Amino acid sequence: MLAALIKSYQGTLTQDEYAAQLGIAQGTLSLIYSGRRGVGVDVLRAFLQRFPEAAPEIAAALATPAGEKVVAA
Repeated sequence: MLAALIKSYQGTLTQDEYAAQLGIAQGTLSLIYSGRRGVGVDVLRAFLQRFPEAAPEIAAALATPAGEKVVAA
């Protein structure tokens, strides 16, 4: 759920461009999208710094039983 939310903000950017905006490696973004890596606190922090308007959606995703596990940085 968090990965899908993060991906929904990518728009028309390539993964390289989007990852650069978030300050993370493109490989990290790819692993998150594929479900092979959880969304860590560091990625959430970078995402919310770039898209603060997404905070309510992130909070809702974390509050639901179906929300993805957030892993420590």
